[in-house]
Amino acid sequence: ELPAGLRARLDADWPLGSLTLGVRQDSQDGTVKFLWRLGDGEAIESVMIPERERRTLCISSQAGCPLRCSFCATGTMGLHRNLDAWEIAAQVREMLLQPDAARPTNIVFMGMGEPLLNWLAVSAALTILNDPGGFGIGARHITISTVGIIPGMNELARRPEQFRLAISLHAPTSETRLTIMPIEK
Repeated sequence: ELPAGLRARLDADWPLGSLTLGVRQDSQDGTVKFLWRLGDGEAIESVMIPERERRTLCISSQAGCPLRCSFCATGTMGLHRNLDAWEIAAQVREMLLQPDAARPTNIVFMGMGEPLLNWLAVSAALTILNDPGGFGIGARHITISTVGIIPGMNELARRPEQFRLAISLHAPTSETRLTIMPIEK
């Protein structure tokens, strides 16, 4: 309902970025994997995982990952770049724009990248995802998964919301963990 001239000025001054769906893969169990193309040619993934009444959307925080964990395909890519807050939140928006979209009940930062190495953008995206004026997803339904980035965990703990934290250990001892996760150093 805004005048065309105002809409044009708003588009020029405040462009609304979007992700482009590159590939969508649907599994027989209902899981849907999305490959999103970013404006600079990079690609990231999101995965919707249904389980009874729950629909968990796994989102990315980086294009690639700098940690080089031996079991992770993303780690072999290296880090291409951090995502901006809007690119993180846009994974939810773009998924919801799919014709058969079902609103996620849970969000997990377990996609590409280490979220706590991109804290400023992740923190802003958490606000967008949680705020009633954004996606309105409850803080207790949003989980940040990390290999144990202490400064980022401290920043997360300073937030007033009760976001969940998952620490990916992947091994019972430090010695074993060091063989598969260089970050153990």
